[in-house]
Amino acid sequence: MELLYFQGLLIAFLWGISVTVQKYVLKDIDASTYQVIGSFIYFITTLLFGLYNYDKIKTDSENITMKNILCILFVSLFGSFFANLYFNILLKDNSSSIVGALAYTAPLFTLFASYFFLNEDISLMSAIGIIVTICGVIILIVDDNLNS
Repeated sequence: MELLYFQGLLIAFLWGISVTVQKYVLKDIDASTYQVIGSFIYFITTLLFGLYNYDKIKTDSENITMKNILCILFVSLFGSFFANLYFNILLKDNSSSIVGALAYTAPLFTLFASYFFLNEDISLMSAIGIIVTICGVIILIVDDNLNS
């Protein structure tokens, strides 16, 4: 379980640093340019990853259903492409801490979606964690508005 926490924090660290780097690059180029270049790099790394995991993918391809494909299509279009595009558009002209904080309120939506679609329980601690996160985002927004 401790490894899970470390890996989760590593992901948060990488995403957090990425927002800062994205904002830095978006000072010089348009969000659509960033999206295309980033998507191309993502595509190449995904191909390499796919080649490395060829046997797993081949095995899974025999078990994949149309429902799985439709879910992957939905997540790829809306959770990856459009979400990243809008994130980059917002990041170009707004505070990276505000855009990042708003984007990373995703656990709130994950909590409710997993409750309704996967029948997962919402614990008291999860609910408190979400409330604390929302309060943190509100504090960042108020601070940004006061300093603007």
